[in-house]
Amino acid sequence: MARLVGQMEAAFGTRGRLQSLPDCARPERSFADTPSIWFSQPVPGVNWLALEVEARATFGDFDALLAVFQCMFLFKERVALLREDLRGLSASEETSKQRERRTAEAIHHFLSNISRIALRGRVYPVEVSPLWGVGGGCKRNAECVCGPYVYHLKYRAQDIALSRGDLADDMSMAADCSYSGYTPRLLIFDETPSPLRDWLESTCRDHGGEVFLGEAAWAHVTEQASPIVRTCIERYCRDPLALVAAEQSGAA
Repeated sequence: MARLVGQMEAAFGTRGRLQSLPDCARPERSFADTPSIWFSQPVPGVNWLALEVEARATFGDFDALLAVFQCMFLFKERVALLREDLRGLSASEETSKQRERRTAEAIHHFLSNISRIALRGRVYPVEVSPLWGVGGGCKRNAECVCGPYVYHLKYRAQDIALSRGDLADDMSMAADCSYSGYTPRLLIFDETPSPLRDWLESTCRDHGGEVFLGEAAWAHVTEQASPIVRTCIERYCRDPLALVAAEQSGAA
């Protein structure tokens, strides 16, 4: 945790301001060029309570900002593990497809979580969810509830929302929202045309929902974010693969 705060200090031009931050938690490289293993190393002698007080006084919306940096780290870690899993496999079309698929899944998880943080959305497990399946037979997980809206967050149209089990389950999202008295909002960051994207878009609108694709999705997320989280998203999150330069190069 202290190393994430160290990255915040460096990212926002406040290096050296946090007196409770040990020097070993201050990065020597940019976030992208810092290997994921660096974040997991212990920080001897850190007083987290004192550091937290200082950090809250220094950074606006500290909890959300810390959550964004945690997501950035977890994305780096996931890409590093993917690289390790595929190490030693022969260079083949199948290996390339597997790398592409798993990288896209990691980006989907990353962007979904970043969006939820920026939108200040609430996550509801099925036990306490306000969302019901059509017909009222069972409750459904809700990934991002904001007032009267339930968000359907996707990197690509074919990605399954984090709150859904499979594609058929995912495709019922708009109907479930409408049935439960909520307005569905569909966000897809990659607006590449496809029959599935067209179907999701028309279904969302048919159930009284709103659709944000590509740049419109980014604009909606950043408009809802606090100023410091907005800056963080614009600087680091719009191009997720730029965050993992160290992992892509195999830096130690």
